[in-house]
Amino acid sequence: MEGLGINLQWLLFQLGNFLLLLLVLNYLLHKPVTKLLDERRQEIDRSLKSAEKIREELIRSEEERNRSLRQARQEAGALLAEAREQAKENGERLAALAKEQADEL
Repeated sequence: MEGLGINLQWLLFQLGNFLLLLLVLNYLLHKPVTKLLDERRQEIDRSLKSAEKIREELIRSEEERNRSLRQARQEAGALLAEAREQAKENGERLAALAKEQADEL
């Protein structure tokens, strides 16, 4: 290797330094960054599940609101129909009473 201009001792020293650098970087950077990314992924998963639950609850609430509105409209329609019927009966009764009074005169 000397003929190629490569010093074997220097090459092994550089290889050892490189491996040492890889170990230090793995310990100082790779593991903490990986841990941080895993924690962030878990937080995102929790947030997505929470958002899904909130969306489902919103859908249920809206369905309940729509049901309540339909029921209230039906009850209001029934009350209006009953009030109209009573008004019609009262009008007929008053008309009959007025006719009786007019006949008596």
